[in-house]
Amino acid sequence: MIDIPDLKPKTEFVGKEPKTNKVKLKNRWWTAATDEEMGRSAFGVAEYIYQNQADRQQEYRAYQSLYSFREYSNTAANLGGMRSLISSKRTLSNKVVYNVVKSCVDTAAAKIASSRPRPMFLTTDGDWQLKKRAEKLTQYLDGTFNDLKLYEKGQQAFTDCSVYGTGCLKFYIRNNKIECDQVWVEDLLVDDAEAQYGSPRQLHQVRFMHREVLMEMFPDSAQLISTAASGDGMSSTQDMILVAESWHLPSGKLDAKKTDGVHIISIKEGTLFKADYRKDHFPFVFLRWTPRLRDFYGSGIAEELFGIQLEINRILKNIQIAMKRVAQPRVFLENGSKVIKSQITDMPGSIISYTGSRPVFETPTAMNSEVYNHLNTLYNKAFEIVGVSQLSASAKKQPGLESGVALREMSDIESERFLLVGQRLETFYMDAAKIIVDLSKDLYAQNPELRILVKSNKILNEIKWSDVDLPADKYIMQVYPTSLLPTTPGAKKQSVIELMQSDLIDKDIALDLLDFPDMKRAMSLRNAAVNDIMEVLEKIVEKGEYDSPEDYQNLQLCIQLGQQMYLRSKQDGVPEDRLELLRRFIDDSNELAHSKEAPAAPGAPAAPGAPAAPVQPAPGAQPIAQPMPQPESDMLPIK
Repeated sequence: MIDIPDLKPKTEFVGKEPKTNKVKLKNRWWTAATDEEMGRSAFGVAEYIYQNQADRQQEYRAYQSLYSFREYSNTAANLGGMRSLISSKRTLSNKVVYNVVKSCVDTAAAKIASSRPRPMFLTTDGDWQLKKRAEKLTQYLDGTFNDLKLYEKGQQAFTDCSVYGTGCLKFYIRNNKIECDQVWVEDLLVDDAEAQYGSPRQLHQVRFMHREVLMEMFPDSAQLISTAASGDGMSSTQDMILVAESWHLPSGKLDAKKTDGVHIISIKEGTLFKADYRKDHFPFVFLRWTPRLRDFYGSGIAEELFGIQLEINRILKNIQIAMKRVAQPRVFLENGSKVIKSQITDMPGSIISYTGSRPVFETPTAMNSEVYNHLNTLYNKAFEIVGVSQLSASAKKQPGLESGVALREMSDIESERFLLVGQRLETFYMDAAKIIVDLSKDLYAQNPELRILVKSNKILNEIKWSDVDLPADKYIMQVYPTSLLPTTPGAKKQSVIELMQSDLIDKDIALDLLDFPDMKRAMSLRNAAVNDIMEVLEKIVEKGEYDSPEDYQNLQLCIQLGQQMYLRSKQDGVPEDRLELLRRFIDDSNELAHSKEAPAAPGAPAAPGAPAAPVQPAPGAQPIAQPMPQPESDMLPIK
């Protein structure tokens, strides 16, 4: 272990000029003279912070034990009798459990983290080309979110923030690709004094890594890694090394030639990696259930319910013991009575013969009713504190709520309690989008062919970063929910019906919004005409490629959608050559539609698909009687 003396610098006065010793330099690890000294100092500072925050680490283990109801290593022994009230997994089968912490956490995650906020890029006073790049940048972000499985990892981070108070995701580049990992908050170290305003300048991540993996990642330091000592607490079957990854944000301009921004990876024995760091943020995004006052770390549900859960565990344990030891049937026999004890059994209809006083059977009360009332009060109060409905936690509908409007109203009332948490979740995904854009710029500098596949209308489209890169001052980012409809079937149906009755949507769109599985194929066929025409129009606007209208298309719909696309494109500033293609498409559709409707000239064949023109009688002649059509029936004889 590297000795870290008192953080206060010690000074010696020589004449009038103070002389500061090297203690201050060691604590300011980013100013070390050599890379080796910098790595050892950074590792030592991380170890020092970890030792001074041992109480926090113990609390995290306690919260983890409350949620999973099993005891983890290094759990504090004196946190309200945690060891005696939470059993290990091996002996959990004989314990009664009312785990309100897990119920509240899982219910909150299902209500809040199930939403998928979508960051979108909006241009500021941009022309058509800039708007199209912003739209493609949004699609690029959608594809990256999908590749990283960001929403699934975001749900895991939400569970972490509910249990520990803080959830975290880390973004980095590996093998010419953006990666994202979930990070346990216990592995992140920030000095409390530096982080009291919420904006620390240095951050450390410590974790154990396999020796072989570490040697593969840093082949130039293979000799140093091979001789490094294994981490403390590792068993004889494990060969893992404690690694510290440290960041110090630059104090001056990000584009300055010389900066004190540093990114370094080190082990106890020395430095594995070191590079300048020229970003104004750490490569992490944080989600906090409830931010603390003047603290970097947040407060979670497990902390709020810590005392209640322990008291529930204690009462349940006492009730279980009382039920076994006290609430057992007892038989009272008078001394000298001639009762055969073997006749006293649990068989129904047993006959017991006796002489003298008859035996007395009693079942004592295990616990006073106030104990059970106190238990129910604590259990109900836990849900009330968090703001979770017990009906939601048990997946039940409140009696009397039958209509979709009532269900939606109840959902809205519960959502108000979590409004601020939901806003922090949106900011969480917004910060993730900003880091992805920033890393994409770095990756593009290394790989000019950077691209990603995005699924759109059941087709995979390839989007190049060079086609979507925008200057930071040309766009703003906003986040929108992916669905504004309720999630319960009844409430969703009611909302869609209200929109349709208000003439805001038509029946086709209403059926699509209801998302009934058996309607998908029918809707895909009904919308085929619109989708086909829109694909042609979008190809004209985006790529300048022209496809003529066909006889088998809905020509009137071609004219209508073409005019709408033309007017919108004209307002967006689409280049004139593509506007001309839209006008050509509208004219061709109009001409083709009129040619199909025009009657054929005498003696000329009718247009394909056009009805035959009726025969007109000569002037002054009697009208020719038209023969009646033959009835079609299976009962008529075949001629």
